Amino acid sequence: MDNIHFLSPCKVNGDFVRTLPILPTSQSGNAIVDDSAHTHARTKKSAHIYKHSLETWLSDFIKTQPLPAFYSLSFHFIEDLSKKLLKNPQYREYPELIALGFWLRKSNLSKKIDSAKNKREEHIESQQALGLVAHFTPANVDTMFIYSWVASLLIGNLNIVRVASQDSVSKVLLLELINALFAESRYQEIASRNVFVSYDKLSDASQIICAKADARMMWGGDASVAQIQALPTKSHTKDFSFADKYSVAIVSDNVISHSIENIAQRLWRDTQAFQQQACSSPRVLYVIQQETSKSELRKALKALFAKLAQMAKADKGDWPDIGRTNEHLLALQNLAVGQLCCPDDALIALNLVSAISLDTLSQDALDRHSGNGLFYVRVVSSTEIVADELATCLPDKLQTVSIAIEDDINPKIADSIYHLLGQRIQHEQYRVQALGEALDFSFHWDGYDLLRQLAKN
Repeated sequence: MDNIHFLSPCKVNGDFVRTLPILPTSQSGNAIVDDSAHTHARTKKSAHIYKHSLETWLSDFIKTQPLPAFYSLSFHFIEDLSKKLLKNPQYREYPELIALGFWLRKSNLSKKIDSAKNKREEHIESQQALGLVAHFTPANVDTMFIYSWVASLLIGNLNIVRVASQDSVSKVLLLELINALFAESRYQEIASRNVFVSYDKLSDASQIICAKADARMMWGGDASVAQIQALPTKSHTKDFSFADKYSVAIVSDNVISHSIENIAQRLWRDTQAFQQQACSSPRVLYVIQQETSKSELRKALKALFAKLAQMAKADKGDWPDIGRTNEHLLALQNLAVGQLCCPDDALIALNLVSAISLDTLSQDALDRHSGNGLFYVRVVSSTEIVADELATCLPDKLQTVSIAIEDDINPKIADSIYHLLGQRIQHEQYRVQALGEALDFSFHWDGYDLLRQLAKN
């Protein structure tokens, strides 16, 4: 029989448990609790049959009263989490945790909430929680789930967060810190309403949780999200799908020529934290060539990616991986076999961060891109070409367009792109950001207004 593993404190009959059995959904009845957390009582309890399983615990959990929206204690908890992430030296080696710490700061969070308020007229403080929100998190961007969890926490919902079974150091550190805060007596109202779990994705746990959920927050690839969406829910359950997307960056040739160091820093900021796996991290770099010769631009691009490779080599995380360059070379060969690039002159840089020039952007090319420090480079003559390509190449999958405007050089490019994309793309789920801010999460994400939709209408 499969078990669900609680990564945060969970009480059953007043006792903390680490695991509970997952009864097959076609069965009912009693199950034996794994009481390994209480080895001192193993002999006494090993033969005892408890009336507790994931399903019965969940039935009790959803009876808990949600907290008020924008509850003061929730803000205190988030502020504490931010301070500990930013002040403790053990987190400094993990850029995703430092970025999270800055994002959770009281001043930044207030700006994000105010921005959400300004987009609509009603008072969001008077909202009521939906109830139970089930979060299904991705394996490749394994701390991104915190952002949407914070949105649901602010609204006062009960939350069950299923994290991927494969561990990274940053995820383990983050969960340990959250658990340490949960253990403080002042945060018991938060701890009793928020649970982090893991379990085999082939088990029935997702089906049991989905049947009780009032909302499902689904992060992952298209196939993973579709699997969860197929599970039965209540008729009113709201779904938030954060599936496969891609993002691009746009710079002008003279911005690169004048500001190689600055552009490299910004691209690195958008790439480093999740190994370019985040949907908002740019995988395609568009360069608007207007003033620089072909040879000068090629030289500037080589210098740009050499800077990025230096940053990757100096990284204290997983970036200095000897296999990364070979992976990029294989990607070049696959593109050439598919006649998606010319192998003789497509390679701009081959290193820990690599760049391959494409004659056109296509779904085939995007399907062959796996992140991990590889950039497709498209040199074009106008913003109209960029907008046309983005409008025809998987427009529904476009997530973030990052634009670099430096020292008022060609500031019209940003206005032009914004206007053209608005004309060409028939949805409003993409976002336009400044280069270097692609990973800056907002409460409007992928077309969802989280602070409104995670509350009762």
